[in-house]
Amino acid sequence: MPSRVPPFRPPSQRSTQERKRDADRSRSDTPWRAWYRTKRWQSIREAQLSAHPLCVMCIEDEVVEPATVCDHVTPHRGNEELFWSGPFQSLCAHHHNSAKQREERSGEGRGTSLSPFRREPAA
Repeated sequence: MPSRVPPFRPPSQRSTQERKRDADRSRSDTPWRAWYRTKRWQSIREAQLSAHPLCVMCIEDEVVEPATVCDHVTPHRGNEELFWSGPFQSLCAHHHNSAKQREERSGEGRGTSLSPFRREPAA
């Protein structure tokens, strides 16, 4: 006998597991995702992280954090020329997966500028 009754969920509402599975499927449908697994991209990533080993967004917050992600400053959205030519920046996983994604979705951020993100300093 179960210890708890499962929460009610209308049939039209998908579970978190179903939503994550669908997001993973749609993400793998984009052909440019395979570019990240190429030796060419791994070389670009390694060169970027070697040249700039600290997260640029952490530096703005006066925090020293190693970068683990080579990020496209200008979102490429499948444009092969933009994907390979950059410009690139070094970010920690936290900033890449939160602040950077939020700025891209809202249309804010740097665009094609090479200077760090322009954000208001914390009070």
